[in-house]
Amino acid sequence: MVYAGRRHLRSAVVGVLTAALVAAAVPAVAEEAPGSKTFHGVTFGAEQTVGIPVQVPSIIDMAFGELNGRTVGYTATSSDGSLLNVIDVASNTFVQSASMPSVIQVWKLEIAPNGTVYVAAIGKDAAGQQRGELWAYDPVANEAELAGVVPGASSNWSMVVDEHSNAYIGTYKTGEVVKYDAVAGTFTRWDRVEGQEYVRSIEYHDGYIYAGTGATGSVVKINVNDPADRVRISDPLRTVLGVDVLPWAYDMQKVGDWLVVNFTGGLATSAFYNLVTEQWSSATLNKSSIPGTPTQNGVPGFTQLAPRDGKIYLTYNGTIAEVDLTGAEPSFRDVGIPFGLGMRGQTWADLTEAGHPGEWLITGSRQGKLRALDIEGRRELVLPNQVQTSTGTPLHNMALNPQDEIYMVTYPAGTGAVYDTKTGSLSNFGAEQAESMLTVGDATYFGLYPGGHIDRVVTGEDGRPQSSRVFTIGEGQDRPYHMVEEDGQLLIGSIPKYGLHQGALTIHDLDTGETTVETGIVENQSVVGLAVDDGVVYGSTTIVGGLGADPVATEAKLFTYDLARGEKTGEYALNLPTGQKPKHISALSFGEDGNLWGTTDGWVFALNPETMQVIPEKSKNIFPEVTRYGMWRPASFAWFEGDLLINVASQLTVIDPETMEHRTLTEGEEIARFIIAPLAVQHRDDADVAQDGLYLFGSSDSGTLRVIPLQVDSEEPVQCRPGNGKGNAYGHDKGKGPNPNACKKR
Repeated sequence: MVYAGRRHLRSAVVGVLTAALVAAAVPAVAEEAPGSKTFHGVTFGAEQTVGIPVQVPSIIDMAFGELNGRTVGYTATSSDGSLLNVIDVASNTFVQSASMPSVIQVWKLEIAPNGTVYVAAIGKDAAGQQRGELWAYDPVANEAELAGVVPGASSNWSMVVDEHSNAYIGTYKTGEVVKYDAVAGTFTRWDRVEGQEYVRSIEYHDGYIYAGTGATGSVVKINVNDPADRVRISDPLRTVLGVDVLPWAYDMQKVGDWLVVNFTGGLATSAFYNLVTEQWSSATLNKSSIPGTPTQNGVPGFTQLAPRDGKIYLTYNGTIAEVDLTGAEPSFRDVGIPFGLGMRGQTWADLTEAGHPGEWLITGSRQGKLRALDIEGRRELVLPNQVQTSTGTPLHNMALNPQDEIYMVTYPAGTGAVYDTKTGSLSNFGAEQAESMLTVGDATYFGLYPGGHIDRVVTGEDGRPQSSRVFTIGEGQDRPYHMVEEDGQLLIGSIPKYGLHQGALTIHDLDTGETTVETGIVENQSVVGLAVDDGVVYGSTTIVGGLGADPVATEAKLFTYDLARGEKTGEYALNLPTGQKPKHISALSFGEDGNLWGTTDGWVFALNPETMQVIPEKSKNIFPEVTRYGMWRPASFAWFEGDLLINVASQLTVIDPETMEHRTLTEGEEIARFIIAPLAVQHRDDADVAQDGLYLFGSSDSGTLRVIPLQVDSEEPVQCRPGNGKGNAYGHDKGKGPNPNACKKR
């Protein structure tokens, strides 16, 4: 075997040195080039920048207002170092921008009466830890300043301002309303709303805050002067909507005397609360309110609405619905403009300067382009993009496709990238949020959120990725977080939808389309690790279910499943020597020693697959200070030259599975994902000699793809990439690696 041969050679040549290293418990470090590291005959070269795969603006909200007598749109990019843009609407031109260096995502902008543009952001501190931030932008001076870190919040999801220019922020995971006093510059936390993790929508009216929660939906009226004085006003809606439990109260805005609230999930319905009578209307804009519309998708949501003559306009069932709020009850009609996208803010503007005379309803789109609707003329146009971004959209996932190209997707989703390892070129394509990606044969399978969809992506005749839907998991599953393949079957571990606890193991036959979904294969846990050997699936879990669902289980588990019998055959605790109870176990793979390897907290461990017990001499607590680590994302791993590469506790580390010596390859940064793939010519030590690279991205400059060149010492046999253990072998369409036949000329 390759594994044994390399170890035999090493022990014969440097036996004394190896023995000394074992005693010292540190790897040998020869004299190294600057920025490089060596470990057992492999040199990890100095890290190089590949490029920014996606530098397309990605926006979530746009707030429209007036600046110097002109209608402008304020928006901020979701990127590693956000850029706040000001766009002149009438002329569709870029006006100015300001940098918010610590911001990585922006969900809400609000214009205060004093002219300040507040930005409710998700930022990160110097150590890369996520936090809620509030920024204040002065459009006259074109300066953005951090007003403060929102106490208790890891994310800010909603915001509204009052007549005194105070801001009220809806938070996650604390599920609070936090008030920012514009004069004092201080924050005041109010208690959690309805015991939920999200205040997802918020509005202000006449001294009261209206807070919409998730994942279990409610609308709560809170007295600004006495935040303990609060009442849940949404109970009658359960009867109106015919549900026992309300889903997310995702969007909310006051329009005249009405409070418009959009509920997501299966409802996708907008409801209307009369602020004068304090009653909910029985008329709701649900999936069947306007017969004859193109789809049954309901209302996908909204941000800032722009009423005109008492009417508002919402995306609805693949068209635009007009909602007339001038009568005693709302009424609806189909405007007749095909429109399948969500709206990011709204305003009315004359576009004569932009070459399109007349009054148009303007909204933003995901990549920043303004979209204009001629309501009376029943037409839509898309204006050239003017939004600028200073850095790349954060990378979310990547995989090597059959053509030795690297597929990458981003978060927020919408644009993906392809990196050609032969030419070193980058190109973009439309891509949704793939939580997992796996190449089998001539296709790469994307596990998509939201919806738990599995898509098949191949390279089309034009050289661009082409996607087709294979199937949807269903059974309450939303995030397919890990995939492997065995004998033509996709095996998928998933996370359930918001508010749910039961993840699943899904088995899908690629030839017949037959699908089995084993929901709750470990009670109240989600599946994030999978490996296969001789018809037995070995799985691992996280105790974390869907967002908004506090974990019920307290300890992550391992399990086995017999494919032929179609049944679970065992469930096991991870018997770590320290006795700690992990919340997340992942990165399962078989080494060439026949053992099952994985990681949890700061541990890298090997299990005897027959007993599912930890092998003490092949397990190591590399970061003993790390406990109860992880949420959903599985650790990345790969076997290279017999050693295990793994981002244990998000620290990229190489481990000798014989001696458990290790070396950390990156310091002070969380590495989110990595893969091993061919190194493009411009990054090689010798352009004429094929070489592999360790491609990665992490918490530092998360929109940039980087690579560490890998060089195998000449006295040792050069091997190919043996893959990720049984289930993910490079070059082996059945995924039974490590596979000596995976090598091929490059």
